[in-house]
Parts: sequence; C-alpha cells; structure tokens
Amino acid sequence: MTFLQVIDALVFISGFFIWLLVLPQILLLLKKKQAETNSLFLTVGSMLFQLLLLVQALLWLNWPSAFVMGTSVLGNGVVAFLIVYYRRYPGGIRNRPTVTN
Repeated sequence: MTFLQVIDALVFISGFFIWLLVLPQILLLLKKKQAETNSLFLTVGSMLFQLLLLVQALLWLNWPSAFVMGTSVLGNGVVAFLIVYYRRYPGGIRNRPTVTN
C-alpha cells in the first residue's frame, strides 16, 4: 500500500467520524426542540464552504474527499434544517397552538 493510498483511506474513514461530530448536535436539537442558541449563519456558511470543497473534489475525481465533503454537507444540512424548523415551530409542530373558532 502506497503512502497516497493510506492517506486516501484515512480521509475516507474520516467521513464516518464527521457524523460523530454532527450527530450529538442533531440529537440535542431533536431532544430540546429549540434552536435559539444555534447559529444558522455559521451552520449555513460552513455548509456552503464544504459544498465548494465537494464540487472541487468531484471535479478532480477525488472520491475519498468527495465522500467526506458529501457527508459533511449532509450533516450540516440536517442541522440547518432543524435550526430553521425549531425556530419556526418552537417545541415542534405538535406543540403549535391550535386556532379554534
């Protein structure tokens, strides 16, 4: 196994570890059902930079990097969706006040 193959393998494996970083944030958002303290700007900004790196990896046919950036974009996309959702519906859609006539 060459040095480049080892680096590619490590980069590919790191794609799974990204979920170890993002999953606690997702679970916390789902548990607390609120997102006042989460920065939507930071999450979306980070996702846009990762999307740029994903496009570059795809253009260069660098599949390990594309996998890592793809999982990162997906994870941040889920976090961004949850932030928007819980800011729109604090406590979730089931806790939304009902309108009675």
